[in-house]
Amino acid sequence: PIGISNDRAEYKKWLWFAGSWMDQLLRQLRQHDESGILPSDQKDSRVVDRTKGKWIKEIVPQIAAQLEAKGNMYILGEKFTAADIIV
Repeated sequence: PIGISNDRAEYKKWLWFAGSWMDQLLRQLRQHDESGILPSDQKDSRVVDRTKGKWIKEIVPQIAAQLEAKGNMYILGEKFTAADIIV
């Protein structure tokens, strides 16, 4: 979406959501998962369990609600955007 509009605001909201909330949780997994980047003695399986729980409770419902509200096609509706790639 170009210009100042509700569509543009929603687009930016999803880019921000993916780049902050989603990426923060994914970073925790990239560090602490069995194949994560941290040395074995620094990995904490509790972080993985907590992160997966937060993903299921906080991220999945928001994405599902957005897709349902927009017709289950793309994150912003009928058009494929960068938000779909980022999310």
